[in-house]
Amino acid sequence: MKDNPAFCVATMQNYLRGKVPDARGQLERERNIRSKAEALLRERLRHPVKRMLYRWVLKNCRQAIKNRENQRFCRTQAYSLVRAVFRALGRKWHGEHILDAEDAIFYLTMDEIWGYIEGGQKNLDLKKLTAERRREFDGYRKQEPPDHIETFDEIYTPAKIPETAAASADTHVLRGLGCCAGIVEREVRVVFEPDSKVQLNGQILVARQTDPGWVVLFPSISGLIVEKREHAFAFGDRSQGDGYSRGGRCQGCGRRIA
Repeated sequence: MKDNPAFCVATMQNYLRGKVPDARGQLERERNIRSKAEALLRERLRHPVKRMLYRWVLKNCRQAIKNRENQRFCRTQAYSLVRAVFRALGRKWHGEHILDAEDAIFYLTMDEIWGYIEGGQKNLDLKKLTAERRREFDGYRKQEPPDHIETFDEIYTPAKIPETAAASADTHVLRGLGCCAGIVEREVRVVFEPDSKVQLNGQILVARQTDPGWVVLFPSISGLIVEKREHAFAFGDRSQGDGYSRGGRCQGCGRRIA
């Protein structure tokens, strides 16, 4: 948000375009889910010792999940602080003509940065080094690796890529794997990278993959289709808990729909 406040403004605009969530309705829904689960537990787990053991496990699981989410939040804050430090260093080196751009600092390794500061860096032309790295990473962005890759021996040995099932010959039919129950019929919006130009108001979002930074977009969509299976199931777990959208996985959907 500090690097690109326009994205934060666009996200808030997306929230304002949509329907304001009913906080009371959401709370009531969560209470109903819990009461049904507890009733099912009383019905199926009648032995008092087993029930006591189950409640002990449940209590500790809830505490562990709480600690995990708090740790994620603290980790995000730590990353933000470290990123701010290196961005400041990037601005300083760009002003001193050591780098050709402020964000070029992110194309250097930690050893290279500290080596340049302490005088142990062998390659002193950081402009040339970061330019080569930038070209290398631009090439990575054009690649589309499969979901599953098998590697053997050395890290840089060519990976063994399993054969994938051929796509359907009918370009009007997309086949995939659902990760949530329900049916959603809405307009589709293909997004490969979220930015300030993304305008959402209940559409079905189609993407190659997502990361935790996409979570702020989820309340503004009615469904999600991604190409990567793991990302679809991660979204499915979150959406079922929040109750606002449905998701699934379909290989190659982004290119075919776009």
